[in-house]
Amino acid sequence: MLTRFLLLLALLASPLCAADSLKDYPIEYRKALAEMAKAFNDRDFERTLVAIDKADQIVPPTVHTLNTRAAIMIERHQWDEGIKLCRQALKIDPRYYPSRFNLAEIPLMQSKYAEARELFQKMLDENPRDELVQFRVFLTYLLEKNDTAAREALGKIKFPSDTPAYYYANAAWEFAHANESEGAAWVARGDWIFGYDKIVNFSESLVQLGWIERPVRGESDKAVLKPRASVEPTKAAEEKPGALGAAKPGDAAK
Repeated sequence: MLTRFLLLLALLASPLCAADSLKDYPIEYRKALAEMAKAFNDRDFERTLVAIDKADQIVPPTVHTLNTRAAIMIERHQWDEGIKLCRQALKIDPRYYPSRFNLAEIPLMQSKYAEARELFQKMLDENPRDELVQFRVFLTYLLEKNDTAAREALGKIKFPSDTPAYYYANAAWEFAHANESEGAAWVARGDWIFGYDKIVNFSESLVQLGWIERPVRGESDKAVLKPRASVEPTKAAEEKPGALGAAKPGDAAK
């Protein structure tokens, strides 16, 4: 089973990385960052590196370009270089979310689940409402085959919510226990409700585990999701109180 996961770019998307942090940079630099982000999201890493080089010629390396270089290195399994670049970014801004996330993601990709969980848990302690990190903590238990702890972790994911964490956690549980149709139903419902921009940081984990296909963005910035299975979004998936017997509709995050 593959254990490669999304390397969070989150240049402008993370709620902890405000877009207005870029407002003081020259317009040419911001355009280069936009080119970088688009190329990275297209998974065209050579074009991404060209855009990074262009940005670095305008402004000396920033957390944004350093972290994106790190993400490419990690995608290529050049772990040490990726760690080095993330740490360089954190020297500039010790709380820079994407680099902290990627430093936790590396051991997760290496199947070092306890190590990854310790790093993610530290982030979660600082921001208990971060459902992306909650989802990753849940995955560390699930992939360890620690079902009891995975159930407990799912129970802490809020439902309903502004993210698809609850849907994707339930989907992961079902796929991990060979219930493919149930897993596909949870994914389909989550995709239908939230769309591309909100699912992408969650879906990539399941993509890299071989459980679903990668979603694609359509024209006019509208999400177009590739068919994953013959299962359509179902009312049962919406009403189901939790495949793990955990959080139920209306429950608050613990």
